[in-house]
Amino acid sequence: MKHKLSLFENAIDSLNESLSLFESAQTKGVDRYKFAILNLCHFAELLFKYFAYLIEPDKVLFKTKHGEKKSIGLWKALEILDSNKAPIEKNLKDDLEWIKNLRNDIEHYEFTYSASEVELFSGRILNAVMKYSNEYSDIELLWNINENLKTIVLNLCKNYNDKLDIALAIVKEKEDLDYADCLSNGGMETYWYKYTCPQCDQPTFISDSDSETGYKCIFCGNTDSDEMEYTCDSCSNLWPKSELSYFDYTGEGDYRYMCPVCLHHPDYVKDS
Repeated sequence: MKHKLSLFENAIDSLNESLSLFESAQTKGVDRYKFAILNLCHFAELLFKYFAYLIEPDKVLFKTKHGEKKSIGLWKALEILDSNKAPIEKNLKDDLEWIKNLRNDIEHYEFTYSASEVELFSGRILNAVMKYSNEYSDIELLWNINENLKTIVLNLCKNYNDKLDIALAIVKEKEDLDYADCLSNGGMETYWYKYTCPQCDQPTFISDSDSETGYKCIFCGNTDSDEMEYTCDSCSNLWPKSELSYFDYTGEGDYRYMCPVCLHHPDYVKDS
């Protein structure tokens, strides 16, 4: 049985593996960062090689005078991009150099790392690479990451602006997918909603099936808002939470949401 991945698919596969290891390190120990770093470096090298290949394929994959297939490394790929008006920012190069040096120590000698440092550099690298991918190749890198791993990128970002950028990108993806789903269903409404989070004041409070409330702020993690809409358990219409009553309908622990219309509130129901 053959297993084949394109250059881009190979890069994304390593990124997903790296993020999975970052996630498991939270519960299974920082030794997992060792392999997270190796996979992250592999991802970066393959991705920038892919970008360079799109510009000058013959310089990325070539044959030696003996007929052997060879490909360039990360720094050569960055040179190609720099010389073709797709420059890499110095801060990103510095971060890549730091983590590549650590990768080399891991592969060839002994090594020491701080978990907080690894997280900081990795978060900055991922955020910068995502911005670069979108700006120079029109690739929404976040869309290619496994769904259950996207928030790991967010958690790795320590800088406020970096973290917000990732949160907004996640929300934009879900919004676009919801719109596409509406179109594929003849324009019918779906049940995905976005609000401004009352806790962090960002437009990142969205529907989330994994949240106990059905909503969650992608940026700060808040799960409650008076604006979030629930279905009235009587008429099935949507209402903001602040306008619904939540009470024991039968007196035996059968809690339901009821809207003011179904409860015949005088401000909502006119006398006949």
